[in-house]
Amino acid sequence: MNRKLVIAMGFLGASSLAQAQDWPRRHITLIVPNAVGGAYDAAARPLAQTLSQVLGQAFVIENRPAGGGIAGLMATAQATPDGHTLLFTGQGQVSLYPVLRANLPYEPNRDLAPIIRIGSLESFLMVNPSMPVKTMKDLVDLVRAKPDTITFGTWGSTSTSNMHVEYLRKARNIHFFSVPYKSAAQALNAGVSGEVQVTLFSQGPSIALIKSGKFRALATTGNKRSNVMPDIPLLKETGVGADLETSTWVGMFAPAKTPRAVITRVNAEVGKLLADRAYTDKFLLAIGFQPEDPNTPEQFAEFLKQDRQTYVNLIKLTGIKDE
Repeated sequence: MNRKLVIAMGFLGASSLAQAQDWPRRHITLIVPNAVGGAYDAAARPLAQTLSQVLGQAFVIENRPAGGGIAGLMATAQATPDGHTLLFTGQGQVSLYPVLRANLPYEPNRDLAPIIRIGSLESFLMVNPSMPVKTMKDLVDLVRAKPDTITFGTWGSTSTSNMHVEYLRKARNIHFFSVPYKSAAQALNAGVSGEVQVTLFSQGPSIALIKSGKFRALATTGNKRSNVMPDIPLLKETGVGADLETSTWVGMFAPAKTPRAVITRVNAEVGKLLADRAYTDKFLLAIGFQPEDPNTPEQFAEFLKQDRQTYVNLIKLTGIKDE
């Protein structure tokens, strides 16, 4: 190898290492492309506070929900890749939008560096207790006996609820009657009142409603049973969603070309928190997130590749269009 090239490469490596060792030099902006007060924001804030204490610099949360979170992704993609801007986001902006939306102004594979997957905000599939069903099989049998009559509250064509309704219709010949609402909260309230018979809603807020008898949970989305209600089977365990591998995950990213040593440091510190039962119980499980085990940036990147392909397959199967 050319001696000058070796020297140049050594200089670049030393420069990157020195930059990482000097990090953080000032406050770190943690971009959350979701509104203040939502589940993602609620999970990001204790994480930011804990990392501030560990790293000795303030973490400033910047909520950028405009355009369905696109503003937050753009701000991250355009930030200087020096480790002082990080992103806390999930599958919508990273896996679904690139498949669903034409002319997206960013490309996650090009513009973002995965750091760590933190958890997933899974949902219970629930029925109003007046329904004469106890299991997912009971519900499927009823729907097949009365197609397009059992009502299912949804909220928007690209919501988790509508994707499940369309998947069940196209892949499993299970025809619910979809009742669209303007928001997930409205669909939930419609389920409580009995205005609709079936509801899909995030685990955290649903647990109290299930315990109080306002809902009967038949299954849960995702790949891991609820830590709080482990008796509720996974949708895929019931035989209904065997190939529906969508997960409402959340993770951390940095702008592309952020020094590797910075990414490794953040991964290590967040990984320690994921291994801390006291932290995950208080700041993830308590608000409905199922925590992930500590994982490497490479493992997260591989997961992201599979997750995007899942949405490619799902959109092709269901024919769902962007709103």
